[in-house]
Amino acid sequence: MNVDAERARRSLILLRRFGRLSTAQVAGLALDGSDLTPASRAVTARRVLQDLRARRLVAPVPRAVGGPTGGSQGTVHRLTEAGSRYLGGLGGGAGADRRDRRERASCEHALACADVALAFVRAARDNPGHAMGEWHPAFEAAELLGSTLVVPDGHFVYSTQTMEVDALVEVDLATERPAWFARKVGAYVALLRGGTWRAHLASWPLVLTITPSAERASSLRRASERALLGERDAQALLRTMRFQFAPLADIVREGALGRIWQRAGGEGLEELVPPPRDDVGACALDDAPTEATSDIGAGA
Repeated sequence: MNVDAERARRSLILLRRFGRLSTAQVAGLALDGSDLTPASRAVTARRVLQDLRARRLVAPVPRAVGGPTGGSQGTVHRLTEAGSRYLGGLGGGAGADRRDRRERASCEHALACADVALAFVRAARDNPGHAMGEWHPAFEAAELLGSTLVVPDGHFVYSTQTMEVDALVEVDLATERPAWFARKVGAYVALLRGGTWRAHLASWPLVLTITPSAERASSLRRASERALLGERDAQALLRTMRFQFAPLADIVREGALGRIWQRAGGEGLEELVPPPRDDVGACALDDAPTEATSDIGAGA
């Protein structure tokens, strides 16, 4: 497969995963790691998408969207049915049409998911020894958890030289009351106790919630704390379950690893990946709560 064909295939796979992508997002996600300059990546992405549109594998979304951060300007694209069939023939995997209904209904939601993924791709590019794994969309994230009720918006694994961050993503557009999110936290607690996630995950992942503003992040953090503190084993849950919150604008501007995250049960802003310390051995983020997870499971 030549370079242009591989870029086209990669673009189709990304459109299947996210549902909607701007040209700039395709350039960042499909062409990151290439030897092209940023300007060349943008030109190449436009050329690839124009070719896919001419072949009716991709179609523009019939409205202009600026994206939640204002950074996703330009035409937004979606995969067509012909594109799904073509991708399946190339070995792109089954379930090409299985996208979460919220992604189909909300272009802003899909673009926000892609902006989150792109922020972590950029963080990995800018930090030697870091790597961003593939983004699993909603239905794949739910399958990893063994859940039909808890459906995150995405899942990915981010690795450094000393730790691995296994993360679920919730993109919040502030369309529901904080009490609704508190009920979702309760569903996550039930899922942790149920243990179905152990079939695919070695340890309980972080839950990263992306919000439109810092005020909304604080509101959801407080709602999460109330939900967790209402459980019989609240302190064990706070050690085991890391619910973290950050505004999308801060993630895009300051970087996904920056001191921008609020944590349920924490104080102030934290970095997602703490800097390595010389006085302790390297350990994964998910190593610490192993005992607490075991205690919770035993007490369920």
